[in-house]
Amino acid sequence: MNTKLFLSTILIGFCLCNCDQIETVNDSLSAVQAVDAMEDYAQAAWHFQGVNNASDNAVLNSENTENINLKSSVGPNISITPSDLFTFPKSIVVDYGTNGTLGLDGRIRKGKLYIELENGWYSQTGSRHITTFENYFQNDYQIEGTHLVENLGENNDGNLVFSIEVSNGKVTNAQGQVTTFSQETTRTWIKGDNTPLNIWDDSYWIEGLQSGKCSSGVNYELTIRENNPLEVELVCPYIKSGILDVVIDNAPEMSIDYFVDEDKDGIADCSSSVTLKVNNIEYRIGNGEIQQ
Repeated sequence: MNTKLFLSTILIGFCLCNCDQIETVNDSLSAVQAVDAMEDYAQAAWHFQGVNNASDNAVLNSENTENINLKSSVGPNISITPSDLFTFPKSIVVDYGTNGTLGLDGRIRKGKLYIELENGWYSQTGSRHITTFENYFQNDYQIEGTHLVENLGENNDGNLVFSIEVSNGKVTNAQGQVTTFSQETTRTWIKGDNTPLNIWDDSYWIEGLQSGKCSSGVNYELTIRENNPLEVELVCPYIKSGILDVVIDNAPEMSIDYFVDEDKDGIADCSSSVTLKVNNIEYRIGNGEIQQ
């Protein structure tokens, strides 16, 4: 369903904004360039998470309504062909209009999403929905590319697992600056799967990587460390735990550890603080402070 994983990637940009206070990264790449790269990444990742929110909601709304062609005065118009609950594949068109539609996740959307739904509804193993775009904007950023979600079925613990792939992703801001983005991740639904229409009790583990090129031409890659998946709980605006390894052209080795346990109960807090490691030196960053 709809994770808010990349709302908290904005925190990554905040962390790296302090790199010039920590240490100079390299003669070939300034701290400012590293900051710019991560800010571009954070924007791109946040916007494609918005695509994930919108496409998942469209599929779920289409499945869970008696009126399978939805006309709304407050949300997008959703149409589906064929207009029954049993025939697949289906084509879903989500039309946000040209004036802008405010979503529950705070994004203002314009344009259209085209969703091809294959092999069954969202919760069925093997189902896939593939999203492409027509003049589609979120908060005045144009989004292009292909977004694919596939239900891989249950793991050994009985949790549903989805693969998420973004190919040829492209985010263009109002000034015409372009950031490219790709994603290959899995999302394990660990809580809230028994209430599919209530996204706010959902929790996930995220594994995989994202990569691309920022508007200045600097390449970036972020990998979720093996056995340290990102823990996402929708009632918390931050990633609760997990480790990201960051690779930027000509920059030093960096990683971000999201786990915080201030009350020492062994459970990750909902905290804006993270531990940033640069060349094996750790810095605790949060609330505008840096501590070595």
